[in-house]
Amino acid sequence: MLKAVRQAHEHQDTPPITALIPQARRSQGLTQRELADLLCEISQNDSVTREEVSRWERGKRIPGPYWRAWISAALDVPHAEVDKAAMIERDAISPVLPCPQARSLRSRRSRTASVDTVSPPNQRPSTPAGASSDQKVIVQRS
Repeated sequence: MLKAVRQAHEHQDTPPITALIPQARRSQGLTQRELADLLCEISQNDSVTREEVSRWERGKRIPGPYWRAWISAALDVPHAEVDKAAMIERDAISPVLPCPQARSLRSRRSRTASVDTVSPPNQRPSTPAGASSDQKVIVQRS
């Protein structure tokens, strides 16, 4: 518990990346497009756009380590602070995102269906050996 309190105290000084980027960008007098252009220029990588900067600011995406280093340089914010801001944002949204085990479990459930035994009309229902006619049969799809 003490560790959680210490971590919460450390996070008070650093806003999430969704707030850090627009604050630092505005303090530099840059628009989203100008920041994107600056990132492209200093990184020599033209894959970031104004739309991507907007996604970072709205929390639709969190910039990866590559772009966090360039954001740090472009906005004159310490790299450790940008990384911490990304971690804070990730921690804030992680309860909403399903863990990989949950996704795996859901996909397994979709492949395994519980179905009632159905017979064509004018035929007696058949049941697997050892099952009564009112039990469900598990069908494993591959």
